[in-house]
Amino acid sequence: MSIPQQFNSDNQPPTAPFTFQADRVQTSDFDDITYSNFSLYNNVLKSRDSESYSAISSNGESFVEYRDSQNDAQLHYLDPPFMDGEINWSGTNQTLSAKFNPYSVDTLVCHMTRKVPTEEWKGEILHPDQQVYEFSFFDRNNSRAVFYNDSYLKIVKAAECDKEQKIPRIVTIINLCKVYWDYARLIEARVEKLKSQGKETLAELKTFQWILMIWELCGIIYINPKKEYYEELSHLGQNSYGRLSNELKNWSNKWLPLLVPLEDYDAQLEESISPQEEKVFWPYLRRLVLRGSSKAIDLLNLVSEKDIEDKFLKEYIDKITQILSSRPHFKSQDLEKFSVSFKTWRDKIRACEKELNNQQDEPSSENIISILKILRGDINSIIEESNSWIEALMSMAISHPLWDVQNLREKTRDCLLHFPMDENTKALDKVLASLLVRDPEQGIKLCEKIDVWLVAHLSDMFNKFELVGKIRFQGSQMQRRVNPYSSESDMDIRELSLLNFAESLVFHHSLWQLAFKYFELCEAYGKFYIAECIMRIPFDSEFKLSKILNICRSNRLDFQEKTILRVAGKRYLQEERYASSIKYFMDAGDTASLEVIFRIFLDYYTNTGNLGIFKYMESVQLDESSPDSMKFLSKYRLFHELMQVGDFQTARAYIMELICSQIAPTTFLPVLLVNTLPLFHEAKKSGTVILTNADNFEILRNLYNLVHGMYQEECASCLERMRVWHTYVNGYADINEKLSILWTAVNDNQLIVYKYGEESNPFWN
Repeated sequence: MSIPQQFNSDNQPPTAPFTFQADRVQTSDFDDITYSNFSLYNNVLKSRDSESYSAISSNGESFVEYRDSQNDAQLHYLDPPFMDGEINWSGTNQTLSAKFNPYSVDTLVCHMTRKVPTEEWKGEILHPDQQVYEFSFFDRNNSRAVFYNDSYLKIVKAAECDKEQKIPRIVTIINLCKVYWDYARLIEARVEKLKSQGKETLAELKTFQWILMIWELCGIIYINPKKEYYEELSHLGQNSYGRLSNELKNWSNKWLPLLVPLEDYDAQLEESISPQEEKVFWPYLRRLVLRGSSKAIDLLNLVSEKDIEDKFLKEYIDKITQILSSRPHFKSQDLEKFSVSFKTWRDKIRACEKELNNQQDEPSSENIISILKILRGDINSIIEESNSWIEALMSMAISHPLWDVQNLREKTRDCLLHFPMDENTKALDKVLASLLVRDPEQGIKLCEKIDVWLVAHLSDMFNKFELVGKIRFQGSQMQRRVNPYSSESDMDIRELSLLNFAESLVFHHSLWQLAFKYFELCEAYGKFYIAECIMRIPFDSEFKLSKILNICRSNRLDFQEKTILRVAGKRYLQEERYASSIKYFMDAGDTASLEVIFRIFLDYYTNTGNLGIFKYMESVQLDESSPDSMKFLSKYRLFHELMQVGDFQTARAYIMELICSQIAPTTFLPVLLVNTLPLFHEAKKSGTVILTNADNFEILRNLYNLVHGMYQEECASCLERMRVWHTYVNGYADINEKLSILWTAVNDNQLIVYKYGEESNPFWN
């Protein structure tokens, strides 16, 4: 499995956890879930020797079954920036070790190791304790960003084609074939781009050449035959006999030089006076004929142009040239004519070979006979002249244009018997062999060693063409989480591969959104993965946070959305970005945290008398459903604004509503009462009734409770803090512990109300 590799810009292991970590929520659905639960595909591949496997294809046949090994310890993957709290990084008996990832040539796996007690030591001082994470030597995903985005558009297009129910199946297959070969063109464009970038991308170029090689081969032996089958059923086309041979010929000419390099002797032979006498001439000609290369005719023409004294050799070189040039082509004739033409062409080779058998004394007869045997498709001669199983198989396919995929499968097994594989065999050879013997499940599994992108997209296309089915897991951790009552799980190979690929992008700084797009393509477990991963995505801006929240909303993950909102609210609270913090806490419905902010605002004003902190409420949108504490802060801010502009009647309504609401804690009640002093002074100065008898009574009631009642301690504490700034020097009236100035103001206001009457003020009418 390929775990998220790009966790920071410098590819350095992190030394500190995430800036802010939310409190862990104890719920039955999410307890004890770690990122290791996602590593299903790696668990499958981890120990092939100790695992038995079978599978379920689309037709119900069993082909792979995976069972967790009892002997091998489970590998746990923890991905930065989140570190598991149980790992003690500063422990004296632990250290951080690293080794090369066995499934990748360019990544290191870091893991914790611990010292073993002396009495348990058996030759190893340290041994792996828990696998932590892995990282790459270079930023592969950054260079692939455009390619990954383009390939996602292809997989979405394929999904749209597959879901269309109103069109005939043949039309769906044709559309899927177009998408498949669009993938091939996309990969080829990537290969050409890497070729132009120099030596720095040689490793990446090799990987994509292998991907393209496998993709084109699968198209030849799986996708095109599937299309032909449906065309034949629908009478939309004829069986394209000879197509397999011709396409394999083109494929081998394109890729065999990469698989089995062939030294080029063209320049040496062109400079030679007698090329046929050169030591390399006949071996080189045999290899060209073996591969069906057009260079064979060019080489024979080169010899014919020279002065050849040996008339026997000249005669048969001309005959071989004529035989090669007259090979029947599958597109030029119908099946019956093609069969007759090909039989006539092969009889001509046999006749020529028979003539040569009667002239064994000629020095060149043996070389010419070997070439004729290759041309007529003699299996033993082809295997003898070939240097690898793939070269032998391609030569056989070229020599037998009427072969179908079943013939190819049988001959692949024959070739593998003559060229057996061992532990040193390249992963690419194993993949090609599995695909050619028509074992796509094993081929996809082996593709994991080449590239996780290939596994995901190849399995997706194979699934849509109904070429692969499901893998059966027994005792799967994933299944126990999703359905704890089931002891057996069937998981789609396509979905398993897509989930594995998406994992590698989750923590990438720019491709993380693409990971969740791939998760959304997985019907069975995609939402479960989204729910687990989305809360682990670090965010450094509100723009990125909004994207994370949109993913939660589009997938109806209310719990995860509220958890992330609380994390964001707490982070911005620590940064004293109160407007954002209030917004996220309100969206999360976290009234407890809003109460904390409410107290912060009130305490700040009580201690400083500064209204600047209330400016944050300007950008907070409130409605009837908003928490009372936030509405209190908003109205308190409006009260002070109204006082500043001289709208005392409206200000009186706000302050009395706040006093009567009993929302504010008793420690803030003295502040509210003292805030009425300017209204009393204005009423006395202007001779206007602002505060009514009912207001006087409410203020006196609260004043009595604070000075003589049960809240004396809270009042004394609040006034002590207020006296720091509420002084005559700062433009305020001096206050004492008994709030004498407020008692006096209420009494004076009662006289004003008695003198003028409440009806004297048009505000009350």
